[in-house]
Amino acid sequence: LRYAYLLLMVLSFSLEISTIFISTQVSTRLATFTFVDSDASISLVDFLVREFEFEYSAVRTHFLSGLLSYTVAQALRVRYALRKYRMLSISGMCCLLTAASG
Repeated sequence: LRYAYLLLMVLSFSLEISTIFISTQVSTRLATFTFVDSDASISLVDFLVREFEFEYSAVRTHFLSGLLSYTVAQALRVRYALRKYRMLSISGMCCLLTAASG
């Protein structure tokens, strides 16, 4: 469980850092470029999907994957910390996952 926790925390950190890098790059491009728009976008999301489709989907995917891997890592941490009390550790892990999933 400790190695899975470590792996998930490293994965979560790298996904969140890549989210920061990609979104910073897109915001820099938005601030410096002039977009000629012959077909006016209805909303900001339509504009982002049309002009930055890969970046938009990458940021959303990396952010959500990072949050999920962080949540699962914390559930494993609870399971490992309470490993002497088997039923308590399972219920604590399930309680954390239920609270995080909404």
